[in-house]
Amino acid sequence: MKPICLLFVLPLLGTGCRTEQSAYLEKALSQLERIERVAYRRSSESYLPGDTIPRRYLRYYVEQRNRADTTLRHSYLSYYNADDTTRIDGGYDGTIAVDLDHDRREVVIDDFSIPRAPYRLTDMTFFCRAEAILRYVLTTSDPIRTEFTPCGDGYRLRLDIDRDCVVEFWGRPYYNRPPRELFLEAEHSAYEIVFDSERMPRKLRREQTHQMITVDSVFDVRIDYEPQAPLRLEAYYPDGYMLRKRKLRNQAKKPYDIVGRQAPDWTLVDAERRVRHAFCGYTPAESDRTITEAIDSLLREQ
Repeated sequence: MKPICLLFVLPLLGTGCRTEQSAYLEKALSQLERIERVAYRRSSESYLPGDTIPRRYLRYYVEQRNRADTTLRHSYLSYYNADDTTRIDGGYDGTIAVDLDHDRREVVIDDFSIPRAPYRLTDMTFFCRAEAILRYVLTTSDPIRTEFTPCGDGYRLRLDIDRDCVVEFWGRPYYNRPPRELFLEAEHSAYEIVFDSERMPRKLRREQTHQMITVDSVFDVRIDYEPQAPLRLEAYYPDGYMLRKRKLRNQAKKPYDIVGRQAPDWTLVDAERRVRHAFCGYTPAESDRTITEAIDSLLREQ
C-alpha cells in the first residue's frame, strides 16, 4: 500500500509548490502594477561570448507609469552619470525617445517612423521588464520551465523558455529568430529575478543565445504610489540645445546586386609585397630584395 500512497502524495506536493509560487508571483506583480513612479540607481554588468571580465556601469533612472502607451506602458528618464541628475541623457514619453549629445549640444529625437526592430528600440528599464516577465510567467501558454527557490531574505525565480526562437521583453514578449547562418546554436532564452523580503525585484539576469548576458541590480529605490502628471521630455531639454531627428544609417541603395550570381575570375597580384608594404613599411622593391636575401641566406646555411 505504501507505494500506492506515494503515487497520490507526490502529485499533491508538486501542485502545492506550484500554487505557492503562483501566489507569491501574483502578489509581486500586483505590487509592481501599483507603482506610479520609481527612481533608482541601476548597476549593470554585461558579458559577450567568451568574456571573463564584464563591462560595468552605473546609471540613474526615473520610471513612470504611462497607461496611454501600448508599448512599454512606462515612460522614463535616464542619467548616465548616477551622481549627476541635473541633466538627462535619454528618455521616452510614449511617443518619442530622445538621446542627448552633450558634446554637440543636440537632442536626437526618434519618432519611430523608421522601423529598426519589431519593437520600439528604447532603453529597457528595470521595473518595466520585471513586470513584463512576471505577467508572462503567470499567463503564457508557451512551453516554459521555472525554478522558485529561497535566496537570502527573499526568493529567486528562474525562467527558461523552450521555444524555437528567443523571447525578448519590451513591455510585452516579442519573439525573434536570429539568422541561422550566424548563430548555429539552438535558440534559448532564460531570465532570473531575485526578490527581496518585500517581494520587490532587486536583481534581473537575462541570457539569450545570440546576445550578451546582462545582469542588472537596483538600489536606493524610491517608490511613489500616487498618480503623476504625464512626463514631458521637452521640460528636461537643456537650454540652447538643437533638436535633430534620428536618421537611419546606410539608407543608400546598393549600386548592384550580386546575390545568386557567379563571381568572376580574379587573381590577387603582388599580395605578399603589398602586405609587407602595408604592415612593415617596405616599398615593393625593398620587399622583393628582402625576400631574395632571406632565401639566399637559408641556402647558404644548408
